[in-house]
Amino acid sequence: LTNATVATIQDDLGIGTITNDDTVTGNTAPVITVTTTPNNPAQFLSDGLTEIAVGASVNDITPIFKALVTDAEGDNVKIQVQLRKVNEAFPATFDPADTLSAESAFALPYDAVTNPNQPAASAFVSPLGDGDYQWRIRAMDANLSPGTWIYFGGNANGTPPAQPAAIDFTIDTTGGTGGTGYPQADGTIGTGHISSMMVRDVQGTVLMSNDSGDTGYADYTTTPGLDLQLQPGQSYTIGVQALNTSAGYACWVWVDWNSDLDFDDAGELLPLVDTTGAGDSFAGTFTVPATATPGETCLRLRLWDGSVAGSPTGTFATGEVEDYRATIPGAVNAAPAGIGGSSGGNCGGSIAGGQFGSLVMSGLAVMALFLLLGIRRRV
Repeated sequence: LTNATVATIQDDLGIGTITNDDTVTGNTAPVITVTTTPNNPAQFLSDGLTEIAVGASVNDITPIFKALVTDAEGDNVKIQVQLRKVNEAFPATFDPADTLSAESAFALPYDAVTNPNQPAASAFVSPLGDGDYQWRIRAMDANLSPGTWIYFGGNANGTPPAQPAAIDFTIDTTGGTGGTGYPQADGTIGTGHISSMMVRDVQGTVLMSNDSGDTGYADYTTTPGLDLQLQPGQSYTIGVQALNTSAGYACWVWVDWNSDLDFDDAGELLPLVDTTGAGDSFAGTFTVPATATPGETCLRLRLWDGSVAGSPTGTFATGEVEDYRATIPGAVNAAPAGIGGSSGGNCGGSIAGGQFGSLVMSGLAVMALFLLLGIRRRV
């Protein structure tokens, strides 16, 4: 007789179904356990710890794919993974010699009661070239009973090459010149959006300004004339105007001071202050660290309705994200050691040291800054 079991794989963006057709009499096929915290299956950077969000762009050429697998008979189990560019079709059969396929070794199955410490089965493919990727996974037991392929991420599979699949992750190793290589971020067209931004030095000289439309995400890192020249140890003011907003909107700025293609380090977050209380005008002051890495890097603006925690990555249901290029020469002056102050409005909370770095602000300073900026409001 042939038994069949059906298991479900779910991650944070979708659900897929895996049907395991057992070809061994009296044997049930392995199951990939359904979880959402943590996601199962999941994709990770080469450190095996940092999870890659669905659709994210990374500069790591060795992604790792993991899944917890259970088996009713306690047979050893493994996973098999296939990768392809989103405009390429998956091969009909699994070939471990294929450079875009991988499988784990057989290992004991996970069991929440008898083997709760069993690590997830993992497999990796390396090196991966730059591009947009999709992947799928299946489970197999020691009796070589495979399940059907599961397409990761709940994404549209498409019919490559005629209709590309949705992106599970992107490899981009060309970062360091602005938005390229940085984690994905996006807003939603038709909600509040950035209409203009301006950066001045402490003397009031305009260093860069830009008027923009409602795009959800805009990459200005290669736009001629939009290269912000910043000096280590120097302070600057930034003003942002927004349209189609309301009270509660927030606007934050991130700068990748050490050019490591993320915005996670201390001092890289610069929350702005809502200067009108209407969510349509924001301002702030920041100081370039003396230790900032020379060269080109990325400045990211995010506007959103404030209903969720601020983040430099991911897609929000409201607002807009804009990336700009910033260029830092060699160090000239030491950054001020004192860090303190607080911000009001919806970017609020106390800001002192650590994550918030060199943002120094007070109510009077913000009022003066707003007058200095003189950015006209748009209707």
